[in-house]
Amino acid sequence: MKGLFAALLVLGAGFFAYQHVVRVRQVGCYEKLADAWARGRTDEALQFAAGDDVRRSLEQHPLRSLVDARMIEALHGIRSTVESSSHRDDGEVEIEAKQTIAFDPPGITSAIGGAMIMSFHHSARLRKTDDGWKVVAFEPTFIEMRRIPRH
Repeated sequence: MKGLFAALLVLGAGFFAYQHVVRVRQVGCYEKLADAWARGRTDEALQFAAGDDVRRSLEQHPLRSLVDARMIEALHGIRSTVESSSHRDDGEVEIEAKQTIAFDPPGITSAIGGAMIMSFHHSARLRKTDDGWKVVAFEPTFIEMRRIPRH
């Protein structure tokens, strides 16, 4: 009886560990694409994508077209937070995330951390391919831009 319990415990732990590894790979793929998008590196972002839909979205919605590009002099930090993730019946995964980008506008140098922050909502869909997880749909939406309060 103890052997059966131990075997079930090991199988359960293995299943949860596998699920965790898969989730880390999915989120990592999205985050690499989102980071490259924020830096304006479309070719780099496409390394984590599959299909023409993502290419079109990246080309039609670069970060600097969603905000006034003249507002950004220096980027200081990019952070993405997955707000939700769901599995579809076809095996694809949908991710809803928030990306925040700290930056300095012209004439203000913060040295560390950025003087302002802008936020975006990302809707992404990923699919398992022979090359691993790839983003097959990506839709960035501007949320806000604001000053970072200094104390």
